Amino acid sequence: MNKVSLIKAVTVGLLATASVLATQSAKAFTLTTDGTDFTEIETVGAGGAGVYGLEARGGNNKLNGTWEIGVGSRTSSPGNFNEAQFTWGAGAAPLSNFQLSWLPGVGLSANIGGESVSWNDATWQAGNAIKIVTKRQAILNITDLDGQAFVQNLGTADDSFGQYYIKGDSLLDGWTLNGQIGVTGGRNSRNEVLIKAGNFAQSVPEPTTVLPAIIGLGLAAVRKRRMGDRASQDA
Repeated sequence: MNKVSLIKAVTVGLLATASVLATQSAKAFTLTTDGTDFTEIETVGAGGAGVYGLEARGGNNKLNGTWEIGVGSRTSSPGNFNEAQFTWGAGAAPLSNFQLSWLPGVGLSANIGGESVSWNDATWQAGNAIKIVTKRQAILNITDLDGQAFVQNLGTADDSFGQYYIKGDSLLDGWTLNGQIGVTGGRNSRNEVLIKAGNFAQSVPEPTTVLPAIIGLGLAAVRKRRMGDRASQDA
């Protein structure tokens, strides 16, 4: 094999390897309970209770006009979120199908047990992380994130408190989370699942930075090989 053919073969091989690695790591997600260096996205200047994202709470189990599902820029703050009523099962253990779609520049939409509610906002933001809080009797079992299997069972049916973070730069473009959810009904916000967004200072490396590095190393090896061949010929 001559030098030109060798260079072509090595380059093609490197590109193929990089392409496989990029495909495998295109949506690399990591779950952690360490919120160090995490900054939560919030509505600037909006006062009152609530979160920027989803609040699925016990409410009053669809009684007395209160709400159980809220989505928006400040849930619990009138004019800053939309709500829906929902009847939870007895205790947190009976789970309902769950889906949450988060799209920057558009908003978010939630579907719990067939009950849908959405919030449209042209200024809606996403980050490189998702923050999930389970308060007391609340469970969120994740099956997949953006079409990729990502099985995580969060929260419990007892009076515990959990705080979790999912990291990944591909989240910046928006995401869809699927799974099952359960909250003990009643007592308003005592039992609930909160899902928010934010950013970690140090994010997961993306294929756009990994691929050029792999190709660069490969081409450097080819150049070194060629220089060695020339040295042998001149000797």
